[in-house]
Amino acid sequence: MIQPEVNYDEKSVFYIDDIISGLFEDEAVFLDEKSLDFKDCRFNKMVFAESKMIKSDFTNVIFEKCDLSNVDFTDSSIHRVIFKDCKMTGVNMVDCSLKYIQIINSKCDYLNLSFSKLEEAAFEESQLISSVLNECKLKKVKFDNCNLSNSEIFNTKLKGIDFSTSNIQGVSFNLDNLKGCKLNTYQAIDISKLLGIIIKD
Repeated sequence: MIQPEVNYDEKSVFYIDDIISGLFEDEAVFLDEKSLDFKDCRFNKMVFAESKMIKSDFTNVIFEKCDLSNVDFTDSSIHRVIFKDCKMTGVNMVDCSLKYIQIINSKCDYLNLSFSKLEEAAFEESQLISSVLNECKLKKVKFDNCNLSNSEIFNTKLKGIDFSTSNIQGVSFNLDNLKGCKLNTYQAIDISKLLGIIIKD
């Protein structure tokens, strides 16, 4: 996983312009903007809840301990970005390009990633209950100790995706898209029930 190379020297004043950069912390802001350009930023303990940042670009950005509840990132480019210890309930990332991203120890229930492209993306120690990953393209995506229970993953090829350390109880899949994914023994038994297979001891 390639880490963002974020350069910041001192706290900057929060402003909206063609480029937003610097270190921002301990503020609550509401954005309703399109086509913003965030580059070389670090956001610490910021509240963006309910904001809209549609069709925006994020490059070399760190969100740490931020509240991003119900933020709308639709059709955005999110590259070399870390979300760590964040609240991301209800975040909308429909039709986004996500490359070299990490979501670490974050609460992402009801996260919507439908129609998005994810490459070199890692979800680690995070809660993604009732999330939606429909019509996604996944390349080198990792789920490590995540809770994906009751999520929807339809029309998304899962070859090479390792779910073995995560909770996928109640996840809705296209069974044909499961080919080549990695499951632990208990998960495989649950999936076999969906296929009508009876396993006898």
